[in-house]
Amino acid sequence: PDQVLIYNGLNGVNLLASTASRELGLDCLFFERAPLQDRIQIDTRGVNFDSSVPRNIDFYARLAENELPKYETPPYIEDKLGGSSNQVNLNEMPHDCQRYVLCPLQVPRDTQITVFGGWVRSIDHLLESLNQASQQLPNGWHVRIKEHPSSPQSFRELIASFNNPRLVLDARHDVYVLLKNSSAVVTINSSVGLEAFTFEKSVITLGDALYSFGDLTSRVSSASELVEAFQDIENLAWSTANRRIFLRFLQFWYPNTESVLNGSFSAEQLAQRDEQFRRWLDTKKP
Repeated sequence: PDQVLIYNGLNGVNLLASTASRELGLDCLFFERAPLQDRIQIDTRGVNFDSSVPRNIDFYARLAENELPKYETPPYIEDKLGGSSNQVNLNEMPHDCQRYVLCPLQVPRDTQITVFGGWVRSIDHLLESLNQASQQLPNGWHVRIKEHPSSPQSFRELIASFNNPRLVLDARHDVYVLLKNSSAVVTINSSVGLEAFTFEKSVITLGDALYSFGDLTSRVSSASELVEAFQDIENLAWSTANRRIFLRFLQFWYPNTESVLNGSFSAEQLAQRDEQFRRWLDTKKP
């Protein structure tokens, strides 16, 4: 074949296809849902942390904003936050726990955990680490956990077994309402961590996340570093300007899913996108 089209390529028969194709020297084109909703990854290198998306902050510093599409809050976020029920009810919390770090859980056996989870071995391990670290948060803070709607298992019993008032499972509020009202986000590498850029929230990443490099987020590589990050939770910093450029690049890089399905995003446009990307990679910093 001239090219092999592969979905994800990180597990099961698709991993076998990916490995065999590379062994045979065949060109591959990988597909996966993008971390921005309603968009799709199409990449010759791989998906998520294995994709072609540069993780060098200097690359984005070289890009002029007028070379990239304008970034606007995605409509699905605007829709989620419409109406009057977009506040989190904290009345059930003690008066000294009125701020929170949002932790969106991910699907346990997803490759984002099994391949790109870093030092975090599983969701159970994540929750155990959060249980310990949450006790070092400043007064007035707690960790608010949102389970993934596609998860085949619930972690409610495990969270309850910790008997930790600073570790709260929230089944009531929509994740975007929780994100809007949070003071920070901690995640392995969930797309919610990327969407937190839109809300200008501090983000702590624990695993390999394609959006965690330079001054975009705070990166944690062990349970002890998580404790340190929670102790300093009120002082985490990031670059709003670099986040904006990065999000605009992703809108350039990830085509709209519907455009791909209806054919308005063509193979020729994909080639043009990749050629523009190569030109940017070859541009030297002044």
